[in-house]
Amino acid sequence: MIFVNHMLAQDECNSDVLHKFLIILNPFAPHLSEELNELIFTEDYLPLTEKEWPGYNESLIASESVTIAVQVNGKTRGTIDIAKDTQEELIYKMIINHDKFKNYITDKEIIKKIYVPKKIVNIVLR
Repeated sequence: MIFVNHMLAQDECNSDVLHKFLIILNPFAPHLSEELNELIFTEDYLPLTEKEWPGYNESLIASESVTIAVQVNGKTRGTIDIAKDTQEELIYKMIINHDKFKNYITDKEIIKKIYVPKKIVNIVLR
């Protein structure tokens, strides 16, 4: 629906973009996408299953930040966004100084810190 709304807002339809969209849509809605392909591209019709999958630029889909879950004593208390290459000790400092997690950590002894890279941090307290 986001794509359809975007295309409806355009002054002019870009057939190349529509063509690539139909190829991507085909595995999810094969009958609908093939019918649209046949109706729209009558002059250079070729079944979607015989067309090449569109290429992509991997650098455009790579994110520089990661969202990791924060657990205190095994209970999820929230998430934080960090840069991919943030050092483990800096992550712990960010969590300890973060307003959301201060309530759980203040006046308690940290027994163990567990960090699964780019996924989760668990702080065990006493």
